[in-house]
Amino acid sequence: MLASALFGLVGLVAAGGGALAAKAKAESQAFAAARAGAEAISASSLAAGTPVLDPLAAQAAAERAMQVGGAQGDVGVEGRTVSVTVRAQVPGGLLALVGVTRLDVSGSARATATEGP
Repeated sequence: MLASALFGLVGLVAAGGGALAAKAKAESQAFAAARAGAEAISASSLAAGTPVLDPLAAQAAAERAMQVGGAQGDVGVEGRTVSVTVRAQVPGGLLALVGVTRLDVSGSARATATEGP
């Protein structure tokens, strides 16, 4: 019984460390994708001197950035803000002994297009 508890604890620590690393990576990927999307300013609005985010281009840029990073998730564009949520799964490791074969993690970020340098 003590050995089972010890294996469970070791499995939890190892899987938790992997999950934390995967969450940090997901957050980093979400930030990079949101930033890429927020840089998609409409060329015509820029020429007119009133820069506006192009929603379709922003979504496409954010999705491309996620794809390049090997990430999967959701992109939303509202006004000048691009929101991205990246989802990932990590193996449960030794937690499989107690029925946990994988852990789901996610990271979210928002970036807002602003005027000026």
